[in-house]
Amino acid sequence: MCFDWSEYLRLAEQLAAEAEAGELLQARRRTAVSRAYYAAFHSTMGLLKSRGEYAPQGDGRDHEGVVRTCSQSSSRGWRPIGNDLRRLRRQRVNADYKAAMEVSDSLVQSAVERARDLIDRLKRV
Repeated sequence: MCFDWSEYLRLAEQLAAEAEAGELLQARRRTAVSRAYYAAFHSTMGLLKSRGEYAPQGDGRDHEGVVRTCSQSSSRGWRPIGNDLRRLRRQRVNADYKAAMEVSDSLVQSAVERARDLIDRLKRV
């Protein structure tokens, strides 16, 4: 059975809803941002791969490769997807690696909404 990457978005939404207060607040927020990015990233890469527009390397180079493929596409619909994916990746890197940074509820909501919107747009490109 193939994993449905949109489940990461559902998890991010659930974590975001739970991340308003209480225990593990920063862990929930950081994980929500990270999962939102990965839902968008894998959904985008999968669609590009299925269309023969991107051949995954299977390593860290895919993150920039997918963004570049979208951003350099001759189809206008892909460019905003590349821009949003780049923003989501930056948010994910900050959430995953910058321990001194506090991840706010608004950052979480922004990441989840951007990922949801991006995945919706993938259905129309």
